[in-house]
Amino acid sequence: MRSLLLVLASTTYTLAQDHAWTCQFSLADPARNYDLSPLAGPHTVQQTRDTPPSRMLDTVRFDVCKPLARVEGISNADQCAEDTYACLTKTNQKTDHNDRITTVIPLASTSSLAAKFAALPSPQSGVLLTLHGPSYPPASTPSHPQSLALTLLCAESDSDPKLTSYEGGVASVEWSSKAACPQKSDDPPPPGNESPPETAPEKPGEEVKSGGSGLGMFFFLLILAFAAYFGLGAYYNYNNYGATGWDLVPHRDFWRDVPYLLRDVATHLCSSVRPGIGGRSGYVSV
Repeated sequence: MRSLLLVLASTTYTLAQDHAWTCQFSLADPARNYDLSPLAGPHTVQQTRDTPPSRMLDTVRFDVCKPLARVEGISNADQCAEDTYACLTKTNQKTDHNDRITTVIPLASTSSLAAKFAALPSPQSGVLLTLHGPSYPPASTPSHPQSLALTLLCAESDSDPKLTSYEGGVASVEWSSKAACPQKSDDPPPPGNESPPETAPEKPGEEVKSGGSGLGMFFFLLILAFAAYFGLGAYYNYNNYGATGWDLVPHRDFWRDVPYLLRDVATHLCSSVRPGIGGRSGYVSV
């Protein structure tokens, strides 16, 4: 028994002050951070029990991060106070009769919230969050402390919460969500009410600059290839033939004829574009 208590003490954490609850908490060994703010907002789960000749509808309204707001159109006597995080109502339903709220139980409230959180045992991945409320009935015996036990399962996608039971003053709700997955200390909080981070605007000249650098690299490699060609050719001619001056140029005859070749190519292109130049066209006498 003592070892079991030590294990529970090492894995269960309670906030020292109720007002410090911000939907964010950490677990140690190993270090895991949780941010439940994406789950903020009012949620409703229900469960029906047959009690012939009528039936009972158990409804739990809860908000993980802040107290619930009043429901419009319902009297104050038929709903919990404004400082309530979770509220259970039991409604009697009978054919040919109006629905009648018979029980209103504050499951978790600001005055006794004492949020507790613990990692789920393996192989499950997630966290068990418990929010506490006052005893009910408040002025009678026996009176049972109330609480909302949220089993938050780590999942790749969010699902709707489900009321699994209400026994011994504990309303158990199971919920699969990405927010139930632990974060690393250097990870950003999961998407919720936070605004997305602003990204620096792209500089207008970055793309052009990238293209220009590629063209410059091409010409640089081309010049480097020519330099290697002339350098190695001159070295070869000097060592094998003892050449000096213009004789060092590799394939000297070819490079000497290059200007004439370029001139002939230019002349041919010009004559192709303007065939009337340098020749006779039109009528030819016989």
